[in-house]
Amino acid sequence: MLVKTKGIVLGQIPFKESSLIIKIYTEELGTRGFIQSAAKKTKKQSKTAYFLPLSLLDLVVYHKPNRDLDTISEVKFLYTFRKIPFETSRSSVAIFLAEFLHQALKFEAQDPNKFRFLEKKIRQLDADETNVANFPITLAMELSHFIGFGPTGFEDLKEEIDQTTPSERSISIIKSLIRGDHDTVLSSGKERRELLEIILKFYSNHVENFRELNSLPILHEVLA
Repeated sequence: MLVKTKGIVLGQIPFKESSLIIKIYTEELGTRGFIQSAAKKTKKQSKTAYFLPLSLLDLVVYHKPNRDLDTISEVKFLYTFRKIPFETSRSSVAIFLAEFLHQALKFEAQDPNKFRFLEKKIRQLDADETNVANFPITLAMELSHFIGFGPTGFEDLKEEIDQTTPSERSISIIKSLIRGDHDTVLSSGKERRELLEIILKFYSNHVENFRELNSLPILHEVLA
């Protein structure tokens, strides 16, 4: 059946000579894989620009519940980025978040509230006033509550904190984030590394087969 939906691009891999398999988190279908035939056929006809990390799309797709891959009938941008593709810090965060969301949302069903939250956050990443360096940490903390395992107190993260032995300053920050203070200032790359390590361990303990993220070292280097 044909389904009209918004989508957030989480990743892509080449398929055969000129096609792509694209993982998209959609408003109407949850996380789905799509095959885009001839996506790279010619420069003039190429649709690869639509499927960059975190692209926000309007889609019409052919959906069959009993198949692993759907197909894309129509695609256009829901929102055109102004800053993310042109600033190293924002594009690095986008690449990291797309890989992170690919792992965190791999089994997610339809959830319009969660989709709207992520759409809003991605638009914020493209906005002038956004604190880009802190963005991955605050998004991951907020998202954990939408998925259903968000920490309600410091003890919920005690196992991960014991494994990583962060500084007292980082422990203080994580307590602030748990309380919902997402404007907490992180003053150094070391603090961001410690907090991300705790949060990613927390996700790996709650999401089945949550793998290490290849983009994490690059993110640390860019945001040091």
